[in-house]
Amino acid sequence: MSGAQEYYDSLITQGYTPEQAKGFTQQHFPGFSPAAAMPAPMPASSQMGMSMGAPIGGMMPAQGERSGVLNWVALGLTAAAIAMVFIAMFSNSWMTGEEEDFVVYFGLSELEGGNDDSDLETEKYSVCDGDNDECQDVASAGTTAQIFLWIAVSVAIGSLVLMCLNNFNVYNSKFGMIACFVSGGLAIAGAIIWLVMFPDLDWDMDLGPGISFYLAIIGGVCSVGSGVCEIISNRKQNV
Repeated sequence: MSGAQEYYDSLITQGYTPEQAKGFTQQHFPGFSPAAAMPAPMPASSQMGMSMGAPIGGMMPAQGERSGVLNWVALGLTAAAIAMVFIAMFSNSWMTGEEEDFVVYFGLSELEGGNDDSDLETEKYSVCDGDNDECQDVASAGTTAQIFLWIAVSVAIGSLVLMCLNNFNVYNSKFGMIACFVSGGLAIAGAIIWLVMFPDLDWDMDLGPGISFYLAIIGGVCSVGSGVCEIISNRKQNV
């Protein structure tokens, strides 16, 4: 008798149903098919007692595991994504420029400028002159990005809650995984749309995306990575 058949028969003897025994055996011996039916399983009370233990050799069925390392990694990535997008939204280094002793930092709702980083003056876009098209365009780009990023953060928080419920077997669903992809896509899209909408200012200095822009992008990537971890984890649990 082959080792696979012996393992299968031992599970039947311990009280597992033929379907359960076949599934557990195929985890260790892919392609296994039982040769013949074994005697009837033990009474239900014995089966319940046996199901609390492990099959022969002390190996627990992989199907019973819900929370794995990747699930916790996904939670960490989602939390990191929320933090990075929040930081990006409220910092004024989306677009930066410097010329000699003058520096300027563009945020989503205001800009800062001055002769050095320790003495910056802040101006809200909301007080822009109506005839200043450049200022209006900068304000529109910032408002659009804020809408995308606020929605992204809200969805990410929802995905974090749903994944916590999954990990603790309170409410199992795929909505948390889906929300990760949606949140990440919105964060990345918001940052890119802001960059596209930002006007080409006629200033005598080189302007380029700052750390806030890249934080939003990285936050979106982390959220998408969280969804990928959930997919891989679910596949491993279903093997």
